[in-house]
Amino acid sequence: MAKFVTGAAKRLDQGLLQNLTPSFTEIPVIDISASLSPNLADRIALAKDIRRVCETVGFFYISNHGIIDVNDVNEGVDQSVVDGVFSEAKKFFDEPTEVKMEIDIDKNPNRRGYIPLFHGAAGENGRKGRTLQE
Repeated sequence: MAKFVTGAAKRLDQGLLQNLTPSFTEIPVIDISASLSPNLADRIALAKDIRRVCETVGFFYISNHGIIDVNDVNEGVDQSVVDGVFSEAKKFFDEPTEVKMEIDIDKNPNRRGYIPLFHGAAGENGRKGRTLQE
């Protein structure tokens, strides 16, 4: 079963998570180490936990993703890789909207791409079935 950790390092059990409402006081942190589990039940439980947080809070942090350990920056991916990702993301988001719209999510059959700020509401700008993302 996936573990949920708040910024105060508290662990929320399944019952507490079910009572989480949009008036939360801390952003949930989901331990995704179960995603690599050979046990299908562990992966299904993790997926259900992620869904529940997405439906109640709408966003979350992840831990145990294998990229970098915040407690020991000498483990995981080299910090220069992380810095490079942030640098490239900044370059992209600094581009004019017209450039970003070249990879609009609605142009991709796999639903991957850019979603413009304040333009994701269902029925707004011809978009179907989505809510605001920002």
